[in-house]
Amino acid sequence: MSIEIRVSGMPPKKRTDTSLWNNGPEVPRVIALRRAARAAFGGRGPFKSHIRLRLSIFLNSTDFFSSQVGDLDNFISGVCDALQAASPQAGIHEQFRLAENEDITPSTAIAIENDLAVVSIVADKFLANEQDQTHYNIVIEGGFDQS
Repeated sequence: MSIEIRVSGMPPKKRTDTSLWNNGPEVPRVIALRRAARAAFGGRGPFKSHIRLRLSIFLNSTDFFSSQVGDLDNFISGVCDALQAASPQAGIHEQFRLAENEDITPSTAIAIENDLAVVSIVADKFLANEQDQTHYNIVIEGGFDQS
């Protein structure tokens, strides 16, 4: 089974100096991704095995050539981490405690049960068309069983 997720803006970016779940600038990106993934999965549980992920990031020309945007590998890690449950030891930002975010609580895996089950990742950055805003697409497929 394959599920496509489209999100406006930039994907969450993992950094080594702070938790993705408590990093103020990244929290809105994590929330946007988890909300879009929740909608795309339509009540299904997360993939549990043989997960394949394709990430396509479309950036405007200002962002595409900026060294401030981030490395592709940091976006890959941020997306994978945001789609699974947060570690019980992770600090959780107060925005996740708002009632409006109850359905995307960090304690719940949204699309990936555990990123150990990811067997393939393809990622690309593209220059967006002039009329397009920065956005990204994720195509994710996998199994729901543990085999």
